[in-house]
Amino acid sequence: DASGAAASGDVYDHIRKRGMFLETQRTEAISTSDLIVRIVQDYDDFIRRNLMRGYTLDQMNVGITWPVRSFVRRKTEQVLGKEKADQMQRAVRTAMETTVKSSKKFARETQKWQSK
Repeated sequence: DASGAAASGDVYDHIRKRGMFLETQRTEAISTSDLIVRIVQDYDDFIRRNLMRGYTLDQMNVGITWPVRSFVRRKTEQVLGKEKADQMQRAVRTAMETTVKSSKKFARETQKWQSK
């Protein structure tokens, strides 16, 4: 669908110029957003199934920690339920982001101190 309008013109222009744009016809009662949500929500199952079929982590474009994270996530959902597991995941992500920010700040301050 070429309905993408942007302040600078066609929002898909840069993709068209690279030959990567494929216009598709709209289908009544089919939402692209709904399709994407269904794909993304089943992503872990998709990866797990294909790893069990013999695909490698590289072929699936996932890191070496993916199987462990997936296992922990499944077990957490079994014990706590999906909503609590989601809350825990957000809390862990926030804690990690905070740690990274603090580490970067510490490194900058250390560099300033060493350069004096």
